[in-house]
Amino acid sequence: MMLRPLLGRLVGLADDSRASSTAARSHTGPLIPTELAAAIKTDHGYSSESPEIDMLCAVMSEFNLKQQRDFVSFVTGAPNLPVGGFASLRPPLTVVRKDAESGAATLPSVMTCQNYLKLPAYPTKEVLHAKLVQAMTEGQGSFHLS
Repeated sequence: MMLRPLLGRLVGLADDSRASSTAARSHTGPLIPTELAAAIKTDHGYSSESPEIDMLCAVMSEFNLKQQRDFVSFVTGAPNLPVGGFASLRPPLTVVRKDAESGAATLPSVMTCQNYLKLPAYPTKEVLHAKLVQAMTEGQGSFHLS
């Protein structure tokens, strides 16, 4: 049954690690910051020119395949992107400013049904990376009302 593993790889349902790694990609190859920026809708405190959006795109493009998959799952609730990657998400990935009473200690949060990322304004790319990975890791399998 050669068709089943091939079909699984194409839609991201295969169990082997190579197929899972392939499915984590955006179906268009590595994440490229300019393509990510073009696919992100900004609102409520951020614009496409915000330095935080540039930092987010840079961090996402530096993610390894597991982190890419974790990010997609964190933001969308689904294990894979649609064919065409982030640009094909409906609704689009929307990033808004999250008011951070605790400063850099505040984690990003999401509304998965709307592909909505609430991102605090972190001072550096390194802090953004650490907090985003922490939120993606600690938030796996969680559901909280906000």
